[in-house]
This record gives sequence, structure tokens and C-alpha cells, in this order.
Amino acid sequence: MSVSLISTQILEDGSTSGKAKNDWARVTAVAAEGRLDLSDATVTEIARILEGATLTNGETVFAYVCDEDEEYSQGSYVGSFGPALLGEDTFRTVRTVLEGLDNGEQAVALFDLVTELNLRLIFAPTDFTPANMQVENWPADTVEINRTCSNMVQMFGDLGLDRFNRDTCSENIPLDLFEKAVNDNGVSTGMADRLDAFVACAKRNGSTHVYWA
Repeated sequence: MSVSLISTQILEDGSTSGKAKNDWARVTAVAAEGRLDLSDATVTEIARILEGATLTNGETVFAYVCDEDEEYSQGSYVGSFGPALLGEDTFRTVRTVLEGLDNGEQAVALFDLVTELNLRLIFAPTDFTPANMQVENWPADTVEINRTCSNMVQMFGDLGLDRFNRDTCSENIPLDLFEKAVNDNGVSTGMADRLDAFVACAKRNGSTHVYWA
């Protein structure tokens, strides 16, 4: 089972920020379920624009371009990314493609709102649903660390944080404690640079705690 390392903001009263709920309400007011249908040709065009694009936080957009002669391909695809982190020229190029669609007004409204709220988008091909752009209610500036459950447990052990591990998740760890563990023991994980980038991103986003699930 794959799990992710996640940073979050926990307020003084123990509650989490209400931003995600408020953001999703605004997104779904523009597009039901945060999804807007496109054509496979549009997804391919956008995937071609974003293939290999580097975001302003140093992350690279994952984009797969399906050529028409690929008999067994599942279709073009753009993995989760934050449009707010695109370079200006690339941002404008994607926005222009959306603007020219039959539902371009709605597509641009959704794209602009996702940018304003600093959330993420996925462009997916036709599968069980039509090709679409799908909002992911997650910060645009995200450094992903995804591992199997056992590998995440091992990584926390290498960091000296094994006491926070549980069977399928971890307890919330104060960010300053996690940062110290990365500084002291990150080299033991074999991914110290990636963990450093994760911590820097968590701090940029105002996170207070880290956990895996």
C-alpha cells in the first residue's frame, strides 16, 4: 500500500485550518465535483505544452503525451501540479488553449480560480469518465514523498522518529521536531535532499505538523 508524507496546519485549539473546505466550496460553485469535461485532443495538447515543465518551486510537471499511433496507450495525461507555479509563458499558453474551447469561459474560470487559491490540477484522458480537468484540493506548492507503508515506517525509524509510527499511519509530529530529525539523521534515509525540500515546502505553506498516511 502506498502512503504519503503530509504536512498540515494545526491551530492552537487543536483544529485544522478551514481553508480546504472553503476552497472546495468555491471550486464546486464553478464546476461540479471540481471536474470539467474536455476532449482527449485538448488533454494531449496541454500535455505537450507541460511535458518536462519546471515549476517555480523546482518540481517538474509529470506529463505523458500519447501519440495517435500508440495502439495500447491509455491516453495523454498530466499529473497533479499547481498552475500558480508555472512560468508566465507556459501559464499563458495553457490558458489560451482552454480559452478557445467550446466551454472555454468555464474552463478559464476554473483554471484562474485554482491559480488564485494555489491548488492543483490534473488533466486526465477518457477512461470511465470523459477526458477532463480535475481540481485536487491540495496546495500548489507541494513536494511529494510517496512510499510503501513499510518503507515509510523504516524511514521514520531511520530519522529516529519510530515512536510516532502506527500500523497504517503516524501520529502528528511538530514540524520543528521533524526538521531537527531530518537535519540530524536525514543522511541515513538515502533521501536527505528530498526531505530537506519537503521541510522547506511545509514551512512555506505555514504547516505546523507532519504525518504520514
